[in-house]
Amino acid sequence: SATADTESERKERLTKRRTMLRLLTELLVAGVYTDGSILVSALKDLIAQESQSQQLDAGATLFSIISGFVKYAADDLLNLRPQWQIEADAVLEEFQKRKAEKDAPQEGTAAA
Repeated sequence: SATADTESERKERLTKRRTMLRLLTELLVAGVYTDGSILVSALKDLIAQESQSQQLDAGATLFSIISGFVKYAADDLLNLRPQWQIEADAVLEEFQKRKAEKDAPQEGTAAA
């Protein structure tokens, strides 16, 4: 029973860490703070704690948390965007350019 409580407490602690990482990421992206070292420090602490864990699945759990974090935050932190999004932005930019050219007053037309 003591092992189950320990495992339950560990899972709860990891869930809190995952939530904290997401919150810190959102605050960084929103500009609430600009020093990314806070986020790096939280990741280092998480890695250190899980590396010292005696749990058999500590490595898998750590990998799961970090890969989930990267999936969640890669776009914002690393400025990575999927190819389809880059292409969609290019199409939109071209559309806006053509619309601006069409809406611009033509040379030789008299102003009222």
